[in-house]
Amino acid sequence: MNTCRLIPILFLSIGMICCRDILKRFNNAVWHDKNEQYAITENMADSCNALSLITRDQSYKRLECVSRIGDDDHFIIAETIHATKVSQYWIINKDKDAIELSANQIVEGPFDLAEFTKREKELSIQDLQFQKQIK
Repeated sequence: MNTCRLIPILFLSIGMICCRDILKRFNNAVWHDKNEQYAITENMADSCNALSLITRDQSYKRLECVSRIGDDDHFIIAETIHATKVSQYWIINKDKDAIELSANQIVEGPFDLAEFTKREKELSIQDLQFQKQIK
């Protein structure tokens, strides 16, 4: 077989292997953002969904126990409900997120509903709505 034909096949194979993990994580997701940078995956161990920043190599957890979520090109809004049944609200600025930062450096919150509404107005994202209920 001609060597020139093998090179593209080799590169294609390497690319498929590299992207296999990220595709698997997105296929297992119950939600992903418009830019396909974030996904919510089910945690079978404790039935608590986790929102993560997804890269080719791994996932970086940002929030746990997400019950509702919405996003636009720049922000994610989320509601979490833990065992206490108290709703807490969170905001993530996608433009400021990076893999080298921990969740507590990126995620704003927890807010109660009044604080959350106030922060949405400050960020001019009060029209951003929750788009998905997560079971």
